[in-house]
Parts: sequence; C-alpha cells; structure tokens
Amino acid sequence: MRILSLFSGAGGSCLGWHAAGAEHALCCEWDTSAGATLAAAGFPWSSVDLSDPEALRAALAPLAGSVDVLEASPPCQAWSSAGSRLGARDPRNGWPWTWEACDVVGPRWLVAENVPGLLCHRGDCPTRIGGYAEPMACAGCYWSEVVLVEARRRFAWVGWWLLDAADFGVPQHRRRVFLIGGPHQVSPPQPTHGDPATLRQRGLFGPLRLPWVTMREALNLGESAEVIGGGQDPREPGDKRTYRQISDEPSTTVAAEQIGNAGPWVVQHMGGAPRGLEAPAPALGGGGNLMLERPAPAVTAQEVKGTRASAASGYTFNGGPDRASDALFIATGRRRLTVEEVAALQGFPPAHPWQGTQTSRYRQVGNAVPPRLAEVVARAVMGADGDL
Repeated sequence: MRILSLFSGAGGSCLGWHAAGAEHALCCEWDTSAGATLAAAGFPWSSVDLSDPEALRAALAPLAGSVDVLEASPPCQAWSSAGSRLGARDPRNGWPWTWEACDVVGPRWLVAENVPGLLCHRGDCPTRIGGYAEPMACAGCYWSEVVLVEARRRFAWVGWWLLDAADFGVPQHRRRVFLIGGPHQVSPPQPTHGDPATLRQRGLFGPLRLPWVTMREALNLGESAEVIGGGQDPREPGDKRTYRQISDEPSTTVAAEQIGNAGPWVVQHMGGAPRGLEAPAPALGGGGNLMLERPAPAVTAQEVKGTRASAASGYTFNGGPDRASDALFIATGRRRLTVEEVAALQGFPPAHPWQGTQTSRYRQVGNAVPPRLAEVVARAVMGADGDL
C-alpha cells in the first residue's frame, strides 16, 4: 500500500506503517528539524506548508489517484487538555487541511490520529442540557458535527478507536484517538499487553495477554536504580509533593515546562545503597503534576525541564544549562531522562537518527506517535483492505 503522510513529525507513525509493509509516497512536515530526522531515516520528506491551500494542491496533485492511505496526525495543541484548547479557532487546527488533502489525492482510506481531548465536550456545552451543538467552541461538538460529518462525506464507512499504547507493548501509557475512513468496516486491533495485576484472570474471561512493558525494561535500569514520580499528596495541605516508585509501571509524564517540578526522575544509587525518598517534599518549580499518580499520562518531553536551575545548584546555571542538571545529580543522585531514554519510552529504535538541537529533539519525541501503536493500526487497515 502507498501512503501519504501528513504532519509526519519525526517519523513515528511512518516507522509503524513501514513495519507493517507499506511504502510512503510522500511525508509532509513543515518543521525543518523533524523533516531532517525523517529524511535521515530514509523517508521522502516534503516541507510543504499544508496551511497554504495553493502550496498543498501543488505538492499533492501529482499523487492524485495513486495513494491508498492518507495518514495524518493533525496538530493536537488545539484540542489537548494541557493547552488553552482554542479548538477550531486555533490557527494550528489541521483538520481543514486534511480534508483538502483528501479531496486532492482521493485515497481509499483515511487514518487520522489525535488526542482524546477532541472527544470531550466543554463543561458548559449546551448539548449537555439538550441545546444545540457549538462546533466552533466545543471540541466534542467539533468532533461529532464537523470531523465525523466531513469524513462521512468522503468515505463509505467511518469509525474511530481510542487506544492506549501500553496495551500494545509500548512502555508508556499514551491514549490516542484514531479516526478510520474507508470502503468498508475495519475491526480495531486487540490489545496484546495488560496490567499484570489482572492478567491471571484473562484465561477465564478473555484472550491471554503479556504484561505491560515496564519503564525499567525499556531503559535497561539495573537493580541499583529507581524511577520515581511525584504528585500532590491529598493528605498534605499546601504545596507538597510525595514520591513513589514507578520503575515497574508504564512511563508517566516527562513534564512540560508549565507543569512544574514533576517527574519522572531516574535515581541512580551510588554504592548500591538505596536512597530514601522524601515524602512529602516541596514542589520547587510549581504546584506539581497530579497526573503523575495516575496510570495514563503520556511523554511530553521538553528539554527545558531537565536543565532548569535547582536548589542543588543554588538556582543558577553556573556557566550553562547542563551545569544545573550536573549539580542536581551530584547532590541528589537524580537526573532527568535523556532524549534517547524518552525515545525508548515511545518505542523508537535506538538508532533513529534524531536531528536538530537538543530542545528540538525532545519536542520531536514528545509529539510523535509510538511506532508500535501506528503499526497495529496499520495492520488492521491493511488486513481489511485485503478483504476487498
């Protein structure tokens, strides 16, 4: 199958489709660092600005009638619960560009990935009390009244799946919505992994699954290392944090800048002696991240959180941002996850050729689709296409 990929990023989704046996006709990504990563990984990269209708048509018209699948990951900032959620009014809303690309290319299938926030109605949405939908003001209304409607205009069958990457062997909880459009129905992929605490019941109540792939496994951490995450302790008043081990769970959030002093930290014990965890401990950078105590946060991976000045460095960079992290590690044994480590938590191969600055590489990892998650979706669609 020939794939046109929109909003390709650093190639996570492209790797998944390639692993499933597909080939890419073109991969569109405007960010030059992510595009350089795509090109270095061997994918046919175009830096076309998809928000420009004329540029989009000029770049994609040569592919008309020759593409089996249009695969897209429209920018999620407009719908993410971590952002301002401007929704349809956000200039980064890539759904109109996706429909334009469908009309130019005419694929048999559409596979579009986005954040679960797109399914959620605003708290004061009129539909909650029997009123009219407000698609330009509410994500859930935009999904039902615009996205699904536009997809059904172009495809005989339209469905959507909400999938968690951890359930398919990725060492990270990352829930994503996949919109599927095509000539006939496609069955969703069945999870291959699950919570070890409930797996013993699967033989009686469902198919057998493997245990989740853990953070310790993915990062190859030895017995003398721990990974700890932080969150607000509901028993403690004020700005307090507690830490707990998350070494044997799928990854929690690598915190974005606005979240504050959230984990995870890698704790490497000097001399093999376990270091006591502060419980509670003050949140140095902000109010903390409540998601760290829950099983479903996703890697966000911004470099700035790994290099901010800390108490260990006297709140100064001392000659460069890396010094703050070095001082913190020397004083406490803690450090932030590296680009390569967060990439491993996304399921990227170790040799993936990341390009650009360190900040850009963290951003590329955080914005990526886990290759394994893309692969299982690709195999479901390609298997259904073979039924035609």
